[in-house]
Amino acid sequence: MLFLECFGNLILPFICSCIIYGIFRDCLSLRNSRAVRVFFFIVLFILSYPVVLPGETTATLGIFVFLYLSVLLFFTDRFIVKTAVVLILYPVWMSFYYLDYNAGYIVWVYVFGRDMPVFWENAMIAFLAAFKIPFLIFIHRLVGKWLKPDEMNLPWNVWAMISIVSLASFFGIITLIFQVDEPGTYIIWPACIACILTNMGICYICSFIARSVRISMEADIMRTQQSYYADLKRERNEIYALRHDMKNHLSIIQSLVKHDEKKQTEEYLSGLLREFSSSLKRFCENETVNALLNAKYRTASEKNIECDFMVELPGDPGIDIVRLCAVIANTLDNAIEGSCRIEDSGRRKVTVKGRYTDSSFSYFIENNISAEPAGSEGDFKTTKKDTKLHGYGMGIIRDMVSAMNGTAEIKCDDSRFSVTVFIPVKSQESVYDL
Repeated sequence: MLFLECFGNLILPFICSCIIYGIFRDCLSLRNSRAVRVFFFIVLFILSYPVVLPGETTATLGIFVFLYLSVLLFFTDRFIVKTAVVLILYPVWMSFYYLDYNAGYIVWVYVFGRDMPVFWENAMIAFLAAFKIPFLIFIHRLVGKWLKPDEMNLPWNVWAMISIVSLASFFGIITLIFQVDEPGTYIIWPACIACILTNMGICYICSFIARSVRISMEADIMRTQQSYYADLKRERNEIYALRHDMKNHLSIIQSLVKHDEKKQTEEYLSGLLREFSSSLKRFCENETVNALLNAKYRTASEKNIECDFMVELPGDPGIDIVRLCAVIANTLDNAIEGSCRIEDSGRRKVTVKGRYTDSSFSYFIENNISAEPAGSEGDFKTTKKDTKLHGYGMGIIRDMVSAMNGTAEIKCDDSRFSVTVFIPVKSQESVYDL
């Protein structure tokens, strides 16, 4: 008897708390503090064993509010992401706990006629409660696979829609639990199962959308690299051809010098140097970013935009290179777009600076503008007709930076527009884990 009570009141809640703690750690970024982690685990231990009773929702809603406030306080992710994760996970947790508890209640009422020895009653409760462990482990594996924070690069409006759908599922099951009466408490079991399947389906959809977004960004980078290497091959062939004709060029120069044609000699040498000079530049050591900068530099040059690029970035920077390229590409697209609206081509200028240290990468881009862009609170959007195929609004760029645990600052006045991005470099040092 004592063992059953200890198992049901201490051991089982502790195991469930550990699993739920792992679920939230897999979905969100917990603050890097041992005290915060211990306190959050204590909160989960207190909340880990809610008894969801038919016709009673006060405790269920109270636990939801307390859990939601704890997640908002202890995790560093965006507000909308934390909201969506809680609204996805808590209804799953609550629905299964109702099924588990109500199954025991049905056995107690219909099999034993409400007359069951205390020992066997405690044994049945412990047996049914033990099913929470494999269920939570199963949810942990699915969530860890589908809601990886490093891959959840979704815009704000997508997270908002996910939150609304999950909230509808939550209020739907809460309403049914509140309205169901004895003895037919089992009639809402299908609704509980549907709630679990719906929210797990939402997790899968999140993963599918995130993978699609990332594949699209990787494809853009690959196309940029292919274009860069094609230009390298073309220029290499041109240089080989020039070297093959070097004897003829030297003979012409020798003839011009012999006849003291100084001006013609200088013009001929200048033209020859222009042919030898490469249009491809080495902006940084990272090949992917360098290819991207060359592509944008060429685009800007074709539109008579002066470019000043100075970027320090090694080959392996410890940063998500796909997201970094997306940020650089879209800020450059927006800068080129803004510069093209300036009628005076002499004022068209884009400046890019990047500085890399062992702990962070800072990125700065500035361009002249004709007038202050339309927008509110720094959320400036592209004016291109096809926003799906061209640059992102600054709001989504903020989301990309935030996904790398970085910050973005936007400034704008009557003549200049600038974006400053700060991204921490992944540390190889170990972190405290419970």
